[in-house]
Amino acid sequence: MIWTHNIDPVAFSLGSLQIHWYGIAYALAFLLAYLWFRSLAKSKKINLNIDQVETLIFSVILGVVVGGRLGHFLLYEANALFSLAVF
Repeated sequence: MIWTHNIDPVAFSLGSLQIHWYGIAYALAFLLAYLWFRSLAKSKKINLNIDQVETLIFSVILGVVVGGRLGHFLLYEANALFSLAVF
């Protein structure tokens, strides 16, 4: 017997805005990474200052969001790309 779940991917809704569980996980991971790197920078365990840590975390967030959207488009919406090339 194959076990499958029926967990709702939407954690909660604020009007028409739906907050998904994976969005909460990403936000929590980014926050924890920021706090961890900031504490490492303050204790001089890494050679970064607080501004550099903030720039690093911002760059990581931007890379994850852009890379995730690009990956989704290339993996799941590739037909749209090919239909644009056909005149």
